[in-house]
Amino acid sequence: MRVIQVGMGRTRDAWMGPAPDSDESRHVGFVEVVPEVPQAKLAQRGLQGVRVFGTLDEPLLSIEADAVLNVTPAHFHRDVSIMALKTVFRTTESSQQGRPVIIGAATSQAR
Repeated sequence: MRVIQVGMGRTRDAWMGPAPDSDESRHVGFVEVVPEVPQAKLAQRGLQGVRVFGTLDEPLLSIEADAVLNVTPAHFHRDVSIMALKTVFRTTESSQQGRPVIIGAATSQAR
């Protein structure tokens, strides 16, 4: 699974994991709004060469990914998740194919 991770700051360290690439997943991009954070984090995890973007719309348009991992502070979750889901919905063949994804997201937000 190719993953774009949104958020690289303090509490998100655990999500980067000790082995960023595995047989099951690998990071193909990161989004971070604080310019000082990315390079040190990438070097610590052996992820030099993985692109870092300042906004989510950039990698969604330029990188093939299977998932967006949203590890931003809680007050950003809604907007980041909606932006990621709009991309999924746009790439489905029909509204019926995309509907379960959107409904699942809406259901989890209601909890």
